[in-house]
Amino acid sequence: MSHKPTEAYNQLKQLLSEKVLCVDGATGTEIQKYKLTEEDFRGELFKEHKIDLDGNNDILSLTRPDILLNIHLSYLSAGSDIIETCTFNSTRISQSHYGTSAYVPQMVKSAVQIARNAIKKFKKENPNCGPKFVAGSIGPTVTNLSINSKGEDSTTRPYYFEQVLESYTEQVRALYEAGVDIFQIETITDPLNCKAALVAIYELEQELKVKFPVFISATIFNNGLLSGQSIEAFVTTIKPYNPLVVGLNCSWGCTEMRKYIKNLSEISPFYSICYPNAGLPDVWGKYTEKPETTANHLKEFAESGFVNIVGGCCGTSPEHIKQIANKMKGITPRVPPKIEYKFEACGLETLKITEESPFVNIGERCNVMGSSIFAKKVRGKKLMEMIAVARRQVENGAQIIDINLDDSMLDSKVEMKKFLLALAMERDVAKVPFMIDSSNFEVIIEALKVIQGKPVVNSIHLSEGEEEFIKHAKIIKKFGAAVVVMTTDEEGQATTRERKFQIAKRSYDLLTDPLIGFQPNDIIFDPCILTIGTGIKEHNQYGVEFIESIKLIKKAMPNVLISGGVSNLSFSFRRETKLRKIMHSIFLYHSINAGMDMGIVNVAHLDIYDQIEKNILKIVEEFVLNSNEGAFDALLKYLEDQKQKLEEEKQNKINSNEKGGEELKKKKQTVDQPLTKETVEKKIEYVLVKGLIKQIESLVLSANELYGDPLLVVEGPLLNGMSKVSDLFGSGKMFLPQVLKSANVMKKGFSILRPLIEESKKQNSMNIENEKEKKKRVLLATVKGDVHDIGKNIVNTILSCNNYEVIDLGIRVPADKIINTLKEQHFDVLGLSGLITPSLNEMINVIKELERNELDIPVLIGGATTSAIHCAVKMAPHYSGSIVYILDASKCIKVVKNLLNPEVCEEYKSELKRKQQMLRDQYTNSVIAAPLRLKLEQARDNKLKIDWSIASNLPPRPNKLEQLVFENYDIEELIPYIDWKQFFVQWKMKGKYPCRFYPKVFDDKKIGKEAKKLFEDAQEILEKIKQNEEIKCKGTFALYPANSDGDDIIIWKNDENRTEELNRFHFLRQQFVHEKLSVNNKIKIQNNLSLADFVVPKELKDQYKDYIGCFVVSSGFGLESLLKEAENSENDYQKILIKAMADRLVEAFAEKLHLEIRNNYWGYEKFDKNLNITDLFKEKYQGIRPAVGYPSIPDHSEKTIIWELLDVDNTIGVNLTENMGMNPQSSVSGLILANPLSKYFSIGRIEKDQVVDYAKRKNLSLEVIEKTWLNSILAYETEN
Repeated sequence: MSHKPTEAYNQLKQLLSEKVLCVDGATGTEIQKYKLTEEDFRGELFKEHKIDLDGNNDILSLTRPDILLNIHLSYLSAGSDIIETCTFNSTRISQSHYGTSAYVPQMVKSAVQIARNAIKKFKKENPNCGPKFVAGSIGPTVTNLSINSKGEDSTTRPYYFEQVLESYTEQVRALYEAGVDIFQIETITDPLNCKAALVAIYELEQELKVKFPVFISATIFNNGLLSGQSIEAFVTTIKPYNPLVVGLNCSWGCTEMRKYIKNLSEISPFYSICYPNAGLPDVWGKYTEKPETTANHLKEFAESGFVNIVGGCCGTSPEHIKQIANKMKGITPRVPPKIEYKFEACGLETLKITEESPFVNIGERCNVMGSSIFAKKVRGKKLMEMIAVARRQVENGAQIIDINLDDSMLDSKVEMKKFLLALAMERDVAKVPFMIDSSNFEVIIEALKVIQGKPVVNSIHLSEGEEEFIKHAKIIKKFGAAVVVMTTDEEGQATTRERKFQIAKRSYDLLTDPLIGFQPNDIIFDPCILTIGTGIKEHNQYGVEFIESIKLIKKAMPNVLISGGVSNLSFSFRRETKLRKIMHSIFLYHSINAGMDMGIVNVAHLDIYDQIEKNILKIVEEFVLNSNEGAFDALLKYLEDQKQKLEEEKQNKINSNEKGGEELKKKKQTVDQPLTKETVEKKIEYVLVKGLIKQIESLVLSANELYGDPLLVVEGPLLNGMSKVSDLFGSGKMFLPQVLKSANVMKKGFSILRPLIEESKKQNSMNIENEKEKKKRVLLATVKGDVHDIGKNIVNTILSCNNYEVIDLGIRVPADKIINTLKEQHFDVLGLSGLITPSLNEMINVIKELERNELDIPVLIGGATTSAIHCAVKMAPHYSGSIVYILDASKCIKVVKNLLNPEVCEEYKSELKRKQQMLRDQYTNSVIAAPLRLKLEQARDNKLKIDWSIASNLPPRPNKLEQLVFENYDIEELIPYIDWKQFFVQWKMKGKYPCRFYPKVFDDKKIGKEAKKLFEDAQEILEKIKQNEEIKCKGTFALYPANSDGDDIIIWKNDENRTEELNRFHFLRQQFVHEKLSVNNKIKIQNNLSLADFVVPKELKDQYKDYIGCFVVSSGFGLESLLKEAENSENDYQKILIKAMADRLVEAFAEKLHLEIRNNYWGYEKFDKNLNITDLFKEKYQGIRPAVGYPSIPDHSEKTIIWELLDVDNTIGVNLTENMGMNPQSSVSGLILANPLSKYFSIGRIEKDQVVDYAKRKNLSLEVIEKTWLNSILAYETEN
């Protein structure tokens, strides 16, 4: 340690070796017991403050210090050795939501003084109490630097490292100045935030030349930190800062935390701390675990050697701490293990190198200097393709990724930051450590600020002298990175083994000096691999000099590592790819034997040394090792011979083209004859997987002859084949259209065997009903008020073809019908489906009825609005049985098998409940840590204020104000407006970038062929729809004079006087607090939006005219005949495809009608002859077309206003269900707003004050609004 430890550091280290210490419990829980009011938080100091301060506990250090003093005293009396200051949120960033950032230093110093006074008072009354310490609490702030939590742009963050570091620096300095003993960085969710806090402390230590005791405590989500980093990688990240204590807090109770703290205690060389919550919160969010229970758990932790310090987090009280402290008496404290690796670095996961570790491959392709392909992608701003390059290297075995964006045509700092921020969101890439490679040290600094793990810097060197070398090394050390050091000094690059060693030793001595303090195993020397075969004789020795320098360096500095850029060796042979691979393999073979640990190399371009052809191995090896003077000439002769051979092969290929064409023709003739030499079982599996319906008949009949029993054919080859299909589908190797075609083949095979099965049963006096009993039975239903069933039909097909008997009750099924069916018949599983938001409440209703009727049956939940979190939080607590959320049809077989397999079902159900409890915990934590929301009046004050005096902000008077009805819109006109991208998304057919979406999806290597088949099938269905005269597309719309009234929009009967209301829409407003970001020294204000903001207020109706449109369109009329035809032929694939195409057509209808309204009927946008349909799908036009039930109008009941205005039931025959679903299913409704400033947005969660106001405006009870229409967006829990 280069700095002098503080007195507290030495005291703590001594105590930690003697006993298990106790930290205090929850401050927030104790504060809640005082039932403080807004006035308590304000005090006199903030009496006139404009933002509510209720809940800002840290402000109490200024307004109610007496409460904090009492809480500290209660924990000291309970037995705490360490008490934490009430400064968890005392940073500028966290306090910005309350408008109290300027008070942070004052708050911090007051909080420390209160804690100090508490200890002073307690010691006076208890003089023999022993040492007591004040820990300065440093929370994670309200932002995550490693995670993009806003929008889809992965290259941006709400805050950046500099801002968070500045915020922490202010807090840390204030804590120090006020006299804390310990810096306690706690509840860490993001290691980069933690690193910012550690850098703030590190800079203070460097300034003061002291070493503070630093405690670090992370919180766990899904086996790691919220950012995705593993616990082991987190320890690797913070290890360079040498904290005194590392541990875990919050998130869990002891039971759930045990395995994590056990793991941490085994891998961490530091003292450990554990202060969990008081168990898991109940459904009301309350912690009910008794003090004795928590204490007994922590006693077991201590006795097992997991912990050195214990205490409590959320829900714990002085009584908890009292019992915990008593239980720790006499327990021998944990001795931190001595854990040493040859080298450690990490991304989301840790890379550890030991003496036994194989050579480490460093991926070289993310380098603009070494890869022209990558450079082109960078210059073209093709971020996803850049990420794909990194991903391929990891897939090919790279354990570290070298990243170099040094290019004279680029702003390397900006590009490096963007690329690393984007990579942080790609778990499969971000799991490995990054090596930051740049000759511009400013680029390196920028990179270090955005990497959450422990990276490697490539590189520094002595070419600019020792002063610059030391300056750069200190910065790298500050950010906790390992470093690559080149063997280059003021005289230039070393070419001989002696010079390479001398420079390495000089660098090593500087880096390991206490002034900088690098550990030897964080130093990687690159003795410079130089190019051989340049034509200059001396250069041929360069490879040998590198290899020999490794031995010298390793002998004198045994704990350092050796690396190098392998491709440099062969630059003289740029076009000779095969030769380069051989050269690299030979060179690496000898370098690794000499002690080389890692290298920058294209891992896909290496040959296995032992498998290199002997004659070429001898030639190249002699050349690489410079062991034969004639080696270079021999190599050149070999290359010449190879070229000659290649020319001869090329000519032979031309001569054999004609013969080859005949062979290709023959091959094509046999392409559909599957596995002609295979068994009948394999053939059946093949035709099922390939969906070859024409071949199934002969195969099942052949199988019947072989088996002698048609039932055995079904239970054997057919079901085994479908099991294979299910496995391929579940693992993403088959796609939905293929599965449905396979199902058709299965049905065809079964229909051929069915008469034979029944005949066989008659002969054997068997009852078909007895046979049915062998099948497990599944009941499916689309819940009351919902008419959507495509997803449910797919599940039906997949289950049926896997030997489950499926009964589908259809759409709009009320709860009592489901319950009665379950009572009357035996079923093993119930599946509930729904698309619209109100269906979620109906599902809950069904679940409550199941519980009331004591029907214990596993329930599957699926549909567009369902989610794992909603299932866990809103549904599962109402049911003692198992409820499983099904993400998509590919998951259903595996889930049902697990639920019904007696050998695994209990374990599966138990694990399911555990995961759902974990989701409820996360939800509870997210609510606690949720962004602040404004009061309704505050949100309205922050509405979008449009200057209506600007002519361009006002739409023109519509050309037509009367209602128009389309009885049979020409389908041919709609086809160009079909969004095929969404069609393929609906079928879950996405390719890999750049072939992810239509039309490039056809070129995707994995799914392109099947996508093309699906597209061709869709075209056939479209043709059938066009030819079928029964099928009609109907629609209606009208434009109305309108004005806003608060958050409502009034529809007027008359355009001129606007005095009599025809109807009114009721809208909601965003209530969440937008973060105010400083961009180029300007504050960007974001408004709390409502759709009403985009329409002229009624107070200005006499000055400015405004209008609004309503529409309903449907393509679902007359589909029955086509669906019946598909059903009669047992073609589920075609049946589902018909409904999917109807959905696409109605969306195309809405798109086309909106275009016509903009261009003609309203006429506020000029028609563009060069219209790009893709731009329409990207909404590149003026105005918006919000659909009711979607994010900006989440209340489905507003559809009734459209139905009243347009008399939809009578004009076109589309009607509404009880839950506001539209029938026919393929229907769309919405509004038309023309304002150029209008945009799509999401309301988000809303508070009760707005819900009460909304219920009054709609003249409905609060209970109905909360339960039926707005349940999914409430920011609070209702009483029911």
